[in-house]
Amino acid sequence: MNKFLLALMTALFLVGCATASGPLPEIAPYDAPEYEPLPAMVPAS
Repeated sequence: MNKFLLALMTALFLVGCATASGPLPEIAPYDAPEYEPLPAMVPAS
């Protein structure tokens, strides 16, 4: 009986946590900042 109650409480806790958070929000698109590409030949230092 003890193991049954523990399993039941665990299942209810997991279901409660899953429903409380709700669906995941949509991720906003990320606009990458402009950058200057490196030249083809980089001088050695």
